[in-house]
Amino acid sequence: MTKSLAEALLKILFLWCVLAFETSSFFLQISRMTNASSFELFPSKISRHGNDQIEIEWSDAHKRMYGIRQLRDACPCATCRELRMSPRPTNLLTILKAEEIAPLLIVGMNPVGRYAYSIEFSDGHSSGIYTLDYLRELGRETPV
Repeated sequence: MTKSLAEALLKILFLWCVLAFETSSFFLQISRMTNASSFELFPSKISRHGNDQIEIEWSDAHKRMYGIRQLRDACPCATCRELRMSPRPTNLLTILKAEEIAPLLIVGMNPVGRYAYSIEFSDGHSSGIYTLDYLRELGRETPV
C-alpha cells in the first residue's frame, strides 16, 4: 500500500469516527431532551376529599379536583363508550339497580404501568383504564 493511499484511508477513518461520535452525541442529546421524565406529567399526590371527590397534584405542581361521578361517567372502557354513544330510551320510569342507589365511591385506584390508572368503583365497575393524559383533561383546576 502506498503512503498516500494509507494517509487517505486514515483520513477517511478519522472522519468516519468523528461523524459517528457527533451523530451518537446528537442522538444522545435528543434522547435526553425527549426523555419521558423531563416532559411526562405524572401524579405526585392523590388525596380523597370527602366521599365524592379526589384531588390529584401533578408533577408540574398543578392540582385538579375530580368528582367520583364525573370519573365514573367518563369511563373510557369500550362498554361505557358504547353506552354513551347509543340513544337513550325514552322510558318515563327508570328502574335503578341496588348499586345505583348506594353512594358511588372509589374503592381502589391502581397504576397501570407508567401511563394510566385503573379505578375500581363501588358499583363494581373497574374495566376503565384512565391514561394520565385523559385524567389531566378531566376534572377542574384548583388553586395551588
